[in-house]
Amino acid sequence: MSRTLEEWIALYNKKNYEEFKRDEKFGLFYLPEKGFAEIVDTGQMIIVNQMCGEFKFWRDVAENLSRHRGYKVAGTICIRPILPYIRLAGFKIDRIEKTNLGDRYFCTDKHTGQKGQASPAGKDTWFITWEVTADDTA
Repeated sequence: MSRTLEEWIALYNKKNYEEFKRDEKFGLFYLPEKGFAEIVDTGQMIIVNQMCGEFKFWRDVAENLSRHRGYKVAGTICIRPILPYIRLAGFKIDRIEKTNLGDRYFCTDKHTGQKGQASPAGKDTWFITWEVTADDTA
């Protein structure tokens, strides 16, 4: 469905406990049919910050940018319940590790075999990283 950036932001605000607040450290990418994502290149990985829209599309964007830069990993920040997010991403949980901040989930993508992990980063916040394959055959 095609939406304006303002409509995508309103949807983001409806679904998250924190309202969208533009972070200028990240580039803002927007496509009416796909949504929006804030993305940054740290020099070691591509990280997706605030995002709303077609999840798989924005994951593919992060992976393609990572491949282009020669990075082996990509990441995102999640402020939603983590277990549904892991399922949405197509990962299965292999192992759970207890940490001082909560459970860390080690996962494998059910379709590609890519490894990933979701690490607690504070109250209702997770830092998720996953392997990026050498090419798009994954």
